[in-house]
Formats: sequence, C-alpha cells, structure tokens
Amino acid sequence: MSTPKQRESSESRLQSIAIHACYLLIAFFVCSPAWLNEGHLIGGGDQPDWTGTAWAYWWTGHSIEQGHNPFDGSWNYFPLGQQPVAQYNLLDAFLAYPVMKLFGVRTGYNLFALLIVYSSAWGMHILARVAGASLLPAIFAGIALETSSFLLLELQHGRLSQALLVFWLLGLAGIVKIARGEGSTKLAIGTGLCFVATSLTYWYWGLFLAFASIPIWMSEFWFWERKRWQYLGIAFLLTMLCCAPYVLALMRDYSLLPGVVRE
Repeated sequence: MSTPKQRESSESRLQSIAIHACYLLIAFFVCSPAWLNEGHLIGGGDQPDWTGTAWAYWWTGHSIEQGHNPFDGSWNYFPLGQQPVAQYNLLDAFLAYPVMKLFGVRTGYNLFALLIVYSSAWGMHILARVAGASLLPAIFAGIALETSSFLLLELQHGRLSQALLVFWLLGLAGIVKIARGEGSTKLAIGTGLCFVATSLTYWYWGLFLAFASIPIWMSEFWFWERKRWQYLGIAFLLTMLCCAPYVLALMRDYSLLPGVVRE
C-alpha cells in the first residue's frame, strides 16, 4: 500500500500534468489556423515580420553549419548585408533552429510558436504562485496571458521574439523571491541568466524587466539584509558580464540600427 506522502506526491504530479496539458491544449487552439491550413505559417499574411523571422531562424542555424558567424550582419540577407549591431538578439533563433531542422521550416516554425505560447503561460503561472496566488488564480493568470490580445498580436505579426516571455516572467519571479529574503546562490544565478536570456531575445524586454524590478526592490529596501544584497549582486553581475559586449556595441553603434536614423 502507498503511504499518505506517496499518494500526495502522486496527486501533485497528476495535477501538474493536467495543468501543463491545459496550457498546451490552449496554445494549440490559439495557433490552430496555421495547423489547419496546409502550407501556412503563423502570421502569414500582409505583415512583413513573419517572413523575416522565419528566414532569420533558418539562417542562424544554416550559417553555423556553413561556418559563418550568425552575429556578422554582412551575411544577413546576402548580398545586401546588415550592420552587425542589429544581430545581437538571436537567442530565440538559436532555440528555434533545432525544431525547424527536425520538423522542417513550416512545421518547425509553427511548433516553436506553439511552444512560445505554452511556455509564456507556464512562466506566468510560476510568477503568480511566487507572488502568493493560490492554484486557481495562478491557472487563470496563465490562461489569461496565453489568450491575451497582446500575445496573439505579436504571433500574428511574426514577432516571436517579443512573444517569448518565459524568461522575463521567471526573471521577475526570481527578483520577487530575492526581495522577500527567500533567495539562494542558485536562485540568484538562475535569475541573472533569465535577465540575460530576456535581453538577448529582445533587448527592450531586458530594459523593461529592469524597470519592473525596481519598484519591487524599493518596496523591500528598508528590510533588506546583507544576504539579499549579495544575491541581487550575483544576479546583476552575471547579467552585466554576459550582456556587456552587446550593450557596449549598442551604445557605440546605436545610430547604425535600422530605423533609428531616417531622412
């Protein structure tokens, strides 16, 4: 016979599986137009970003296979080229390319978009739980995000990097735990890596994550112990160490970014 503890653990696993299945099912539903139309990409239509995103995802992996540096913009849209500073936000392309390689460009792109919707819901669920929500409100928060007009608009327009929010949400959850005095070295490193991943997916999101974190720090400022500052410092230093080359390049060559300077 199973012990009460084993039964509780089994029920917890079943509950977790059910929640993940729910998020996956809803993600499939919101992406269903692409799955139900042969040859169709999520976002396919009159918006230009989806073609650029699909191309960049394919190109990133292809360039590595051919021995080219994907961060060298001279190969981007060859022979036109692009300034290298525009190439730093490629983390989502690195994540997407294995899926596209395995399932093909169309199916792989659509599958990666589905995983973005699912992972964003899961990240929102984690953030809600860390912030103190009980199970049902956390599920509601996850579903609300993956069916939100914001997320679906980004997908429809092909801006998958802007829709990939899981790192943003987990990074903010880490900040909340550190601010409450529940931090650890492992959590600080994980939080820092989430800040890095957020910035290297879409650098505006990295900036907005910092903006979202500041009020949390300020609200707990007078209660902070030395240990909390240490964990925050680990997360901050790891973020700056990984992002410094990219930030310096942006500061140096910002005027070279497409669309920054117009006649």
